Amino acid sequence: MKVVAPTVMALPFLIGSATAASQSPHVNVAPLHAGATTIAEAHVTTLDNNQLLIKIEPVGPLKLDSGAGAPWWTYLIPAVGPILSGALAFMGVVLGLRIGAVNTLKTTESAQKNNEAAIWQKANETELRDIQAKLDGFYIPYRLKSKANQQFAQDIRSRQDGNYRMLVKLFDRQWRDDLTAGDKKLVELVSNNAEDLRALIESKSGLVDDKVLPYLSRASAHYRILNLAFKFELGDDPEPFKPYVYPRELDGVLSLEIARLKSRIDQLRANPGSCPPQLDALDIPPDLLLKNWVDPDGRLRA
Repeated sequence: MKVVAPTVMALPFLIGSATAASQSPHVNVAPLHAGATTIAEAHVTTLDNNQLLIKIEPVGPLKLDSGAGAPWWTYLIPAVGPILSGALAFMGVVLGLRIGAVNTLKTTESAQKNNEAAIWQKANETELRDIQAKLDGFYIPYRLKSKANQQFAQDIRSRQDGNYRMLVKLFDRQWRDDLTAGDKKLVELVSNNAEDLRALIESKSGLVDDKVLPYLSRASAHYRILNLAFKFELGDDPEPFKPYVYPRELDGVLSLEIARLKSRIDQLRANPGSCPPQLDALDIPPDLLLKNWVDPDGRLRA
C-alpha cells in the first residue's frame, strides 16, 4: 500500500526555518513562490551579502510502500467468508441428517429382520410339532407293530410246507389244531396285532399323506379279514377272501414318507429363524405303485 504525503504539509517547516533565518541579522529569506504545491527538495544557499536563498524544486508525491501487494482474492474474504461458513454449516446439518437417517434405517431394518425371524421361528416350531405328531402318533407306532407282526408271521411260515398263506390257512380248522402250542400263540398274536393295526389306521388316518391312504386302506381291509378269519366268523371257504392280501408296497412307501418327514425336521432345525424351502412332495417310484385289487367276482379295483 502506497501513501502520498502532500507537499503543503512540509511548507510550515520550511517557512518557519526561513522566518528564523530572516530574523537573523545576517540572513535574508527569499519569499516562497505562491504557486508551489509540492516539495521534493529544498536547497539553501548563503549569499555573500548575507542573504539566505531557498530554492524549492517540485518532485513527485511522497509514497509509503508497505511491501508486495496482497492477492486479489483476499478482498473477497469479507463477502465470501460468511457464505462459506453458512455453506459448511448447512453441509454439516445435511450430513448429520443423512447419518441419522442411515442409522434409523439400519435400526428399522434390524428390528424388521428380528421380527421376521421371530415369526418364522414360531411358524417353523409349529410345523416341527405337526411333523413330530405324525411320526409319534402314527408312522413310528404303526411301523414298529407291523414289523413285529411280519416277523411273527415269517416265523410261522418257516415251519410250513408248500404254498403257504396264513389268511388262507386260518380257514382250515385241522391245520390250526395240528400247530404246536408256540405256533398257536404266534397265530393268536398276529391276529390280535392285525386288529390293533387296523384300529390305529382308522383313528390316525388324518395324520398321513394323501398318497399313503390307498395303501393303508388296503392294509386295513387285510387286517380286518385276518382277524375275522381267526375268530371263525367268515365260514370255512377261504376262496372269496384270497384277494385281501397285505400290500407289500406299503412298507417301502412308509420308509420313503418317514425319511421325507425326518429330512424336513432337519431343514427346520438348521435354520429355525428363516423361511424354509417348500416341502417336497412324496415321490413314489414305479416299483412301489399299488397294484390293482381283484375282487371276488374277478373285476379289477384300484
